Amino acid sequence: MVRFMKVIDHLLKARNPVFSCEIVPPPRGGSAQQIVEIAETLVPLNMSWIDVTSHASAAYFLEQPDGTIRKKTLRKRPGTLGICGIIQNRFKIDTVAHVLC
Repeated sequence: MVRFMKVIDHLLKARNPVFSCEIVPPPRGGSAQQIVEIAETLVPLNMSWIDVTSHASAAYFLEQPDGTIRKKTLRKRPGTLGICGIIQNRFKIDTVAHVLC
């Protein structure tokens, strides 16, 4: 069983500089395969962890037939947690999910 570490664990055990990078999920409707290909190129660089960003949702307003206004929210780049799971399970690289609150 693989034990994933926290960022602080990487920093505390480091004897040399540690490196990480940040990946932006593909736009809505895009393919996670693109992220897998990027992660494959990062494996030889021995990243300590990879950050996976999250983006704020976009809101727009729709007028209903009865004249009321309804707010609709659209996530521009979904999949932050899923992408973290793919990277951790497939490549055994720790990830940090940026989750908006």
